[in-house]
Amino acid sequence: MGSQSSGSWKDTTARVSMLASKRLCFHYLLSTTIFVFLFILHQYLLPSVFDFSKLRDMVSKISAATVPTSGSSGPLNLTVELPIDHFNPQDTRTFKNRYWLNDTFYEKGGPVFLYDAGEAGVPSGAAQRLLNNDQIVFAPLELAKKYHGMAIVWEHRFYGESLPFTLNITTGLAAEGYDAYKYLNNEQAVEDVVCFANHFQPPGHENDILTSDSTPWIWIGGSYPGIRAAIIRQRNPDAFFASWSSSGPVKTQVDGSVYYNPIQQALPSNCSADIHAAITYADNVLLEGSPDGIDILKRAIYYSKILNPKGNSSLPNYPEYPCDLNYWEIASILSYPFQGSFLSFQSFGYQLALSKFCNTIETWNPSNATNFTFSSNSSDLEINSLNALPTSAGVSANYSPKDAFYAYMYASIEKRKADFAFFPGRSRSMPDTVSWTWQLCTQFAQFQVSQYPSPKSIISRFYNVTAHKIYFCHELFPYAPEFPQVDEILKYGGWEMRPSNVMFTNGELDPWRTEGVQADTGINPQALNRKTTTVVPKCNEPPPADEVFGIVYPGQRHVSDLSRKAGNVTGNPVDEGLALFGEALDAWLPYFKAKVKRDSVS
Repeated sequence: MGSQSSGSWKDTTARVSMLASKRLCFHYLLSTTIFVFLFILHQYLLPSVFDFSKLRDMVSKISAATVPTSGSSGPLNLTVELPIDHFNPQDTRTFKNRYWLNDTFYEKGGPVFLYDAGEAGVPSGAAQRLLNNDQIVFAPLELAKKYHGMAIVWEHRFYGESLPFTLNITTGLAAEGYDAYKYLNNEQAVEDVVCFANHFQPPGHENDILTSDSTPWIWIGGSYPGIRAAIIRQRNPDAFFASWSSSGPVKTQVDGSVYYNPIQQALPSNCSADIHAAITYADNVLLEGSPDGIDILKRAIYYSKILNPKGNSSLPNYPEYPCDLNYWEIASILSYPFQGSFLSFQSFGYQLALSKFCNTIETWNPSNATNFTFSSNSSDLEINSLNALPTSAGVSANYSPKDAFYAYMYASIEKRKADFAFFPGRSRSMPDTVSWTWQLCTQFAQFQVSQYPSPKSIISRFYNVTAHKIYFCHELFPYAPEFPQVDEILKYGGWEMRPSNVMFTNGELDPWRTEGVQADTGINPQALNRKTTTVVPKCNEPPPADEVFGIVYPGQRHVSDLSRKAGNVTGNPVDEGLALFGEALDAWLPYFKAKVKRDSVS
């Protein structure tokens, strides 16, 4: 990569802290607390005007709601003891895995609905609220009510407090290194839940037979847990009778650049052209610019990162000087509007996530911008009247690519500041961050890299697979494989998977739909164009190869159907999903009861 610096760090702690100061290339995977925030915010705010004061007020209310009151009763916070290694009978080591249970509606013979929280620890208060809150409609709990079953929230191994090994709270790492992380993989994590279902006997139900051979277990999950929900019916149909897979990108691949296609399609043409021009300008300066030009560019990008209400204190190992930035760090900073923002397109869509950002770019006025030089400071990037008249051609065409770059810098700074004002706290712990990084670097990948040399690319060419391998993976895990072993996931079918008793759902505008079974060639030229149908397949029979049972919700986003605020809401994906999955369960569950009856007779 030409003159790109090595970006080496003094020690592992510095490397991990630097990782915390950036944003990971994946953020479709959310903590359960954020999961609650996003779904309620969707229902209160979409498609309303972008109003940050309203956003802050809502976050304040939801934050308070996720903290259980002292002495409150509610779902049980329990643990189950599981093997660290399910596949080596000589290894007798175990760990305690957390889960939460609401059995309020249970009647003998009712199903168990397991909600997989995925790649983040579950705050106990958030789990309590999901399973015991009349202000939230939570799909697993609604199904437990309807079918007189139990609802469980499950915490994934290596996240939260479900730890086979101690993880350093500062670095996020296990002291055992590879000897710990080799047990964090798809097979071990799925087998955790299979083992749990096969031996389930919670307190208060000593006389009930709740194991998966006698009780229908149903897996519900969105995003990464949506992948797992689909895999479980391919891998262990005897343990899990049915699944609801929401927004699961099952086509794991190292180059996940197709993620940006729906975003590019949603952007106004002038904004899209200016973003491309800005990124291309920066890349060209880094490749071909003079030493002075490169230093000035680095200075502008350096300051754009630290301009937030928390200041540099929020970036513990950010390079001391602009000249210390390497190309990977530069590309990561430039990708912020599409990679690091809490108010992301995948969760909020164009109107809330990017419309103000684009408007800022298109109204940026070059005539009163400060010329950025060696002597400029951070405040010079923020000086503009924003009173230019937008044109269909955009800033770059009317002025220059350099002007488009500084308009992009200004808009990125404003978006970063607005994001921090909206959600000033960190959304996940360092151990969770590091654990998920390991999973990405070893099996799940789907790195959201640049589409360079596409004329529509909105991400720097230096945000590429090689850079991810070096800086994102091997700096942190020198013992990680050369590239993620995606075949460990694809062996379950990828786009072609046809599990029985699974409902697949997705938001039409979700960037992750590009890598799901409901992808189409309009968003991914390589997609299979399988037809989504709401006709319920027969129990234990897969749909035809060219069909997918489920729903693509028009105009909706990532995992938009598993929770909403309570109250009368029409046309909501949560209700639409519950209705169709209920129709499917009505058709499928009698077969399980008949099977249990036959088994008992024999």
